[in-house]
Amino acid sequence: MSKILVIEDDVKVQESISDLLETRNFEVLMANNGKDGILKAIEEKPDLIICDIMMASLNGYSVLHSVKSMPELESIPFVFLSALAEQKYVNMGIEKGADHYLVKPFRSEELFSVINELLNKS
Repeated sequence: MSKILVIEDDVKVQESISDLLETRNFEVLMANNGKDGILKAIEEKPDLIICDIMMASLNGYSVLHSVKSMPELESIPFVFLSALAEQKYVNMGIEKGADHYLVKPFRSEELFSVINELLNKS
């Protein structure tokens, strides 16, 4: 069973993603902010990380930078999930090292397609 860490500060979005992932038998780990997300990634070594960008204290870009700078975490596929829908933000997320960028709201098929592609690649 693949382990997915979801770093999201909106509880409703967090629960929605968790429920979706659990329907496909993923083990879901949750973090409410970037700092806790990094700590959970270090502790749990998930198979994939899904992270919001706009969060208080430590934003998604900082989380990505931290994760990719740690040898034990750098190979974990990283997906941004954000309401920042303009192409410049998508490009910035990919340029900073994310493996994929999903725009909220997203379709469940789109989420699962990205997850399957990245898990099969790694």
